[in-house]
Amino acid sequence: MLHAVHPDEPGLAVADDLLLAFQQLIPALVLLNERAAGTLGLLSVDMQVLHILTLNGEAPTPKELAARTELAPSTLARVLARLEERGLVRRVQNPRDGRSVKIAPTPRMNRIRDHFAPYAKAVTALTRSFAPAEQAAIRRFLRDLLKITH
Repeated sequence: MLHAVHPDEPGLAVADDLLLAFQQLIPALVLLNERAAGTLGLLSVDMQVLHILTLNGEAPTPKELAARTELAPSTLARVLARLEERGLVRRVQNPRDGRSVKIAPTPRMNRIRDHFAPYAKAVTALTRSFAPAEQAAIRRFLRDLLKITH
């Protein structure tokens, strides 16, 4: 992506700086995810599935998880098989429909959380360095960015 700078229009220059920062953040986060996956003996797609699984509350069915991850069901099946083999997820009976299962993280997921703990701590410290009004603006900005991607 190209970064356009508008030095004569302060509002646009700030917007361009935010866009550039966002564009720089994307590959940095992808590489962080890939490094973590390699350290933990996983593939980056495995890590993406685990992130989505743990960030969305209630355990999803495989079909729901495929929709959230935008992975083909066959690809997701292979990812889930690897994660089950490593003891990171398990299939549990769906309490609403005994014919189906849900995918739930196991206690071994703490190993993944522990790996990301220093980053979470750093983000928390950075967040606390902003005034409450600034934190609210950042939260709104990030949530609205997330909406754009869906």
